[in-house]
Amino acid sequence: ALTVATVAFGAALSLPAAIIDFSTDPNLADDWTEYTFHNDNLITPTWNSVDKDLDFVSLAGSSADTSVIGLYLTDAERSATDPVTLTVKSFTRTTGSFGQVGLVISDVTSPTLLGSEEKYEWHIVDFNAGKQLRLRKDVGTGSFELFSEAFTMTGSVKLDIVRVGANYEFYANDVLKHTASSYSSVVHDTLVNYQITMGGDGLATATVDDFGIIPEPGTYALLGGLFALS
Repeated sequence: ALTVATVAFGAALSLPAAIIDFSTDPNLADDWTEYTFHNDNLITPTWNSVDKDLDFVSLAGSSADTSVIGLYLTDAERSATDPVTLTVKSFTRTTGSFGQVGLVISDVTSPTLLGSEEKYEWHIVDFNAGKQLRLRKDVGTGSFELFSEAFTMTGSVKLDIVRVGANYEFYANDVLKHTASSYSSVVHDTLVNYQITMGGDGLATATVDDFGIIPEPGTYALLGGLFALS
């Protein structure tokens, strides 16, 4: 029994990070990495201990001060087939011409807006007060893939990036919005890093929740069976 329990515990430790609901302090200062995704870092993420979610405040004041940050759980990676998710509870821009909040998967831990790395950006974006869903693919090599759908953000929007075979599927509130096959399957296998991003060129706020990897049901079944056996 002790041996099986030890195996089960080891399996639990080896599981990928699951969805983080921010019900407890995520210890942003020590356990997370924040990096400048684009230009000056004028954005502050804060754990909201009352609402149990994550708040972002952007102080970017002009197009010259455009700032986008990335935030991720340090050393966390997804497998090539792990779905990732983020719920945007609110998003407001009061100055500037655009703001954004969403998910990025990439082959590096700190992608840039105009870099040569391989990545997908799945965002809620507000261009001139018109909110859209935007998918951007690695623009550094000149390849650009765009899908947008204007919508009014009332309530929360759940963003999911799901690997299906050789392709990726992008969902908003569990509705398929786009299927991306523009990268090769080999490149898709390298997109093991996942981040929250937020930014813009004006004053903006965003609140997000339920960020991370969606574990496959079989993983829970296996772990449950090991503990039951022990």
